[in-house]
Amino acid sequence: MRELHELHVGKAIHDEGVSLFPLWVGTPAVTGHDWSPGAVSFSEHSGGATVATLEARNASERPAVALEGDLAEGGLQHRMVARSLVLAPRSVSPVSALCVEQGRWHGTAGFARRGRRAAASVRAASRQGADAQSRVWQSIHGLDQAFTGSGTSSLLHHLDAPAAPLPRVLDGQRGVVIGIAGRILGAELYGSSAGLRSRWRGIVEGARLDARRISRAPTAAETARAFARIVEQLSMSPVDEAGIAVAVEGARASVRGAGIATSSRGRSLAFPAEPDRLLHLALTDPSHPLLVGGNS
Repeated sequence: MRELHELHVGKAIHDEGVSLFPLWVGTPAVTGHDWSPGAVSFSEHSGGATVATLEARNASERPAVALEGDLAEGGLQHRMVARSLVLAPRSVSPVSALCVEQGRWHGTAGFARRGRRAAASVRAASRQGADAQSRVWQSIHGLDQAFTGSGTSSLLHHLDAPAAPLPRVLDGQRGVVIGIAGRILGAELYGSSAGLRSRWRGIVEGARLDARRISRAPTAAETARAFARIVEQLSMSPVDEAGIAVAVEGARASVRGAGIATSSRGRSLAFPAEPDRLLHLALTDPSHPLLVGGNS
């Protein structure tokens, strides 16, 4: 995908043990999608609440984006979106979810959205092994042991820890490379600055949480540039439907990428469809100490 061939890495912001390197992309932005945290509302499934499924509603006149790791706060227990997707305008769809609060199953059917996301270590745990839910709970239990946990083993409890104001997103910035403990943890790349801004709080808060468990050494700029050069060589392939978008994956050297893209064949054509423009790409180095074995 052509977005990956024109990446520009900026000067790092060193923030609470995290090195944030801004990314610019040399291709036009992808427009026409609603990225706002409230664009997709979640509720417990109308056919009967289950841990692994939420009901997602897009009340907007534009396609709306829900990303893997997006947090739905409330309901019978806090959840995170398990797979990224794009919802058609004025549509309702079931969405795969993972519990991030093991010790609660009571409350109301509705959820709040604040643009928050699960930390990279928790999202990585969901991709390791067959039992994604158990791996996510195990990762959160690790946070409970490292810090003061809540009575319900809630990921949100740890994200709520007092913190400094967020660094700002720069003009035209469409991504960020994240360094922790002197190494690149990963990166996030968006089709537009609006997309990055909509998830910026979640990206920074999640990275700060991960950084609290490990060395606070800064990450060198050349390390970030080397990571970006590998990303530029990634070949992304379609792997599944993602609502009205296409799920894509790719790998090269130590970098793994997964995301969603628009389809050049139109939203009505069934998968497989050729990916066209990148909407979001999450990149990781699975050998980073925070990601090895889901950091269990």
